[in-house]
Amino acid sequence: MSAGAGKYVKSILRWTVAAAGTWYVLAQLSWSDRAMVLLEGNPKLHWATVIQGDEYSPQLTVRTWDDNQIHTVDASQVVAEPVSKNSHVPKPRVQVGVRHLLASANHWYLIASLGIFPLTFLITSFRWHELLKVLDIHLAWQRTFVLNMVGAFYNTFMLGSVGGDVLKMYYVAKQTHHRTRAVMSVAVDRIIGLLALIILGGSVAAYTAWHLRIGQTSEVAIACGAIILATAIGLTVFYHPTLHRLSGLDWMLRRLPMRERVARIVETMHLYGKRPGLAAAALLVSFPVHMVVILSALLAGQAFQLHIPWQYYWTVVPVTVLAGSIPISPQGAGVMEYFAILLLAPVGCTAAEAVVLTMSIRLVQVLWNLVGGLFVLRGGYHKPTEAQERQVEAEDEDRPAHGGAAPMGSP
Repeated sequence: MSAGAGKYVKSILRWTVAAAGTWYVLAQLSWSDRAMVLLEGNPKLHWATVIQGDEYSPQLTVRTWDDNQIHTVDASQVVAEPVSKNSHVPKPRVQVGVRHLLASANHWYLIASLGIFPLTFLITSFRWHELLKVLDIHLAWQRTFVLNMVGAFYNTFMLGSVGGDVLKMYYVAKQTHHRTRAVMSVAVDRIIGLLALIILGGSVAAYTAWHLRIGQTSEVAIACGAIILATAIGLTVFYHPTLHRLSGLDWMLRRLPMRERVARIVETMHLYGKRPGLAAAALLVSFPVHMVVILSALLAGQAFQLHIPWQYYWTVVPVTVLAGSIPISPQGAGVMEYFAILLLAPVGCTAAEAVVLTMSIRLVQVLWNLVGGLFVLRGGYHKPTEAQERQVEAEDEDRPAHGGAAPMGSP
């Protein structure tokens, strides 16, 4: 399959995933308040749109879906939807719709949710700046901040929430003759951030499963634990000389295509391996980033009066953000909502509440990403063409890796 055809197929698959996820969400979503009611003389349950009244009203005015008739029913005639097998929390009798949630939102909580988010850009710019220094790439912190904001801006328009990393790789590579190192710094920075997110989400999921007994959190904890364990084993094998040799990893690396580039990548990883303290510090400094994101989501949840235990945000938000980081749909469309609906159902949240929370997480980030457009306009940053990317790669290939192929051997 040609490169052009491959990109075409990938594009179709990504938009198919987005369309399927969006269809699922819309099928679950309710724009207006709704409830299941029993009408006098009719033992059948009817779904109805609530015109007047709420969960605590003695009477409700509703319009039934099947006959489009308006009825006045007592609270005793309103029946809660059956609880799922994973839930220990009864669902509300009146399920609040999207319109109600938006109309009754507390704007001060929303402003606070939006206002604290820029801290994430400051911390991640500092983290990347320190990772670059280890590779003998000395950019001013202000420069790394600008490139970070440029990448965030392009994240808004490119697939997933990591598309802007491609822009960061390209522009930081132009700042130094260590092209591969510059590219790897972005990848390592992203991986460290994702590992911190997995550790945080998995740890709280384990706590939630043990103490709150909320369904599906144990599966999240197990999945996160498996990823962390696999990462630890992989790094141990890579950096331990004996395990590196016995595993056959060196043999495989020597037989990969583009051997010189692979040698530079391995050399870069060894440079980081010589500074384990820095990697640990980068991991630690990533936790405040995710804490800010979770706190921002919690404030948004308070704005919409979502009845979610505060501890549960520390599981739901990391998983939802991770889902959005996978570049399989634009801005994680449909994917983030799917996981939010799945994880919030056990605590009695409706699809409308899950979608509103997810959209809050996404919109807060998108609004601040758009601020990066100011740096794009001022600096003339643009998405590199394929020819420009190949030129940067070619310039890097002209420079031999330090020590030839030796860095692919045991550290």
